[in-house]
Amino acid sequence: MIWRLAALAAIFTLMLGLAGAVVDPQITKYTIEIKGLKKHLRLVHLSDIHASWQDMPPRRIARVVKTVNFQNPDLILITGDFMGGKLWEYPGIRMEAALAPLEDLKAPLGVLAVMGNHDNRLWSERVFARTSIKLLVGSWIDVGPLVVAGAGSAANLPPPLYGLNNAIADATPGKPIISMSHELETFQYLSGPSQLHLSGHSHGGQVMLPFIGGKRVNAFHDAHRRGLYRIGVRWLLVSAGLGTSIVPLRINAPPEIVVIDLVPYSTGKKSGTER
Repeated sequence: MIWRLAALAAIFTLMLGLAGAVVDPQITKYTIEIKGLKKHLRLVHLSDIHASWQDMPPRRIARVVKTVNFQNPDLILITGDFMGGKLWEYPGIRMEAALAPLEDLKAPLGVLAVMGNHDNRLWSERVFARTSIKLLVGSWIDVGPLVVAGAGSAANLPPPLYGLNNAIADATPGKPIISMSHELETFQYLSGPSQLHLSGHSHGGQVMLPFIGGKRVNAFHDAHRRGLYRIGVRWLLVSAGLGTSIVPLRINAPPEIVVIDLVPYSTGKKSGTER
């Protein structure tokens, strides 16, 4: 009897996880004050697409793109892991097919991205060069109202932190800076005037079981799996992402599209969250 109940519970958990992996992403909204910003800007932050025929085929990416465009963003930032990363991937999806729907993203200040640990650096740079998406690897770009600096992935050489900190130090002086990396742990070692750092990688825990929680990675990662955090002099925003890695399951960690309204800094106001 116990074994039958355990089997039923396992089947139920599996079905719940499979359904959670393909549900439409929720929209999570934040308002963040940025010093030196002259006008309101709307950003959309995407992460961890993990293109896969199992749960994130190009047609689903295309649906995400339509949802993003409906938010009327000024700037779109994507924090890596465009490719699958499952234990079993057959047939695989080429990066060109994964990026094709993203070409329809619309934002007047552009679409910027960094690589994740599942994105091959050499191939990624070649493919991105043929798209309208600007890939940042230890580099920065001035988009007008602010500067965005991006890191390479910790899975690639050279070590990404030095490139990111050098990019922040080299950026246009006098403009507000936001930064991004795939791995959220990079935040701990940031230097310079970046006011907001965007990351993904955590998947919000991906499989968060009652009384067990998700996979343990390290203390900083486990304490900042998802959401907006004020740490020291800057904000850290970690997205739960869209796709899945290892297995196509999500439990108590729904996929999300993050919408960030950046507003000029004003004393008496507080940055906040609207879910």
